[in-house]
Amino acid sequence: MSYIREEVVGMGRDEYQKIQEVTKFFKKHVAKVGEKQAIKDLQKAINMLNKGRKDSLIEEKRPLKEDGILGEKTYASFGYICKNYTARLINKFIRRAAINNTIFETKNDKTINTEKNINKIYNNLRTQQEEMALWMKK
Repeated sequence: MSYIREEVVGMGRDEYQKIQEVTKFFKKHVAKVGEKQAIKDLQKAINMLNKGRKDSLIEEKRPLKEDGILGEKTYASFGYICKNYTARLINKFIRRAAINNTIFETKNDKTINTEKNINKIYNNLRTQQEEMALWMKK
C-alpha cells in the first residue's frame, strides 16, 4: 500500500524518509519558536540554498519572500530541496537560517541577549548525527 502512495506522490522511499527526517527536525523548531518564525527560518534556509543563482537546483530562481506564510512557492521549494539535498544539509541550513534571523532581528535591541538566543537555537536544533555523537561521548 505504501508503495502505491509513494508512486502516486512521485517519490521513492529514500525521498519519503528524507522528508520525514526534515519534518521531524522542523516540528522541533516550530515547538520552540512558533509556526510563523519557523516558516521564516525555512524560507531563509531555502533562499540560502538557492542564493538566487541561475544554476540553482531549486526551480524557483527568485528568492522567496520571507514572510512566515507557507504558500505554494515555499511548499514547492521545500519539496524540491528535499529531493535534491541531504536531510542533514537541509537541517543545518534551517539552523543556520534561524541563527541568522535571530542575529538580524535582535542585534539593535540591547535588552535581548542575542548570544544566549543563538546558543539556545544551536542546542535546540541539533541534527540526529550531533545528538548521537553527544550520547556516544557520555
